[in-house]
Amino acid sequence: MKPETPMDQPFRSRFNNVSLLGGALILLGVLLLLSKLGVVVLSWKKIVWVFGMAAGGFLVTRGFVRDRRGLIFWGSLLFFVSTYYVLWLWWIVDRDFLLWLPSMSIALGLSNLMIYLYQPSRIG
Repeated sequence: MKPETPMDQPFRSRFNNVSLLGGALILLGVLLLLSKLGVVVLSWKKIVWVFGMAAGGFLVTRGFVRDRRGLIFWGSLLFFVSTYYVLWLWWIVDRDFLLWLPSMSIALGLSNLMIYLYQPSRIG
């Protein structure tokens, strides 16, 4: 029997070694570089919500790869809520406080849709 090489390993086992801290540091470096170049104006509020988007996307991806429904739901909820606040901070959506509740309802609905798209047969 031929020994297994790293290239023979399935994608799932190689994905387990991805570091969330490493990805976060790369994202922070890109954001700081864009800020220094004057492309975007950043504050710590904006950076935290962008990291929330990145962490949510990472959790959803990890949930699909590891077959974990909880990671898919909570990761997508974090991603959608963070996306709303990033759009709110950059004045892309209206800053009306009354839009907060419908936006969170949409985020919850989209998170449930992600679980349905993952396993339609398990929804009762």
